[in-house]
Amino acid sequence: MHQIQASPKSNLRLCHFIRQNLSSITEEWIDFARSIAPDLTYLQLRDHIHEILFFIADDIECIQTPQQQIDKSHGKSIPRRDSVGSIHGVLRYDVGFNLVQMIMEYRALRASIIKLWVKSQIVMLTSDLEDIVRFNESIDQALADSVHFFMEKHPPRDGTVSHEAPNGNG
Repeated sequence: MHQIQASPKSNLRLCHFIRQNLSSITEEWIDFARSIAPDLTYLQLRDHIHEILFFIADDIECIQTPQQQIDKSHGKSIPRRDSVGSIHGVLRYDVGFNLVQMIMEYRALRASIIKLWVKSQIVMLTSDLEDIVRFNESIDQALADSVHFFMEKHPPRDGTVSHEAPNGNG
C-alpha cells in the first residue's frame, strides 16, 4: 500500500485529497495496470493519470446549477475528442488493451481513491457524500468518453459490445 500524504486523520474534501495524493494514487494505478498489462513500459502504464485525476478533482469542485446536476447525472454530456477520457481510450486501444481491461482500470481507480480517502477521514460529513456523488459522475464521464473513443477505433462487428476476456485472449 502506498503512503497517503494527508495527515493520519483529517477532513479533507475529496478533490483536495486527490490533488495532495497524486503520487500514491498514481502508483496504485500503475500497480493495477501492470497486473493486467505486464509488458507495457512505465510511461505506457502511467498514461496520463495525472490529467485524469486533475479533471476529476476540478469537476468535483466545480459549481453546478440544479439543471447541470440533472443533466450530468443522466449522462447528457457529449463526448469530446480532447477530453482526458477520450484520449485515454485512444491510448489504451493503441497499446493493445481490450475494452474490459480499460474499464477495469477505472473500477480500480474508483475503489482505491474512495478507500484511501475514507480511511483518512475523521468523520464523514453530508458534503462528503455530495463529493462522492460528484466523484462518481466524474469517473463515469471519463469512462464514457474513453469507451466512446475506444469503440470508435474498434467498432464491434455486430453493433454490440463484445465480451472480451480481461487477459486479452477473447
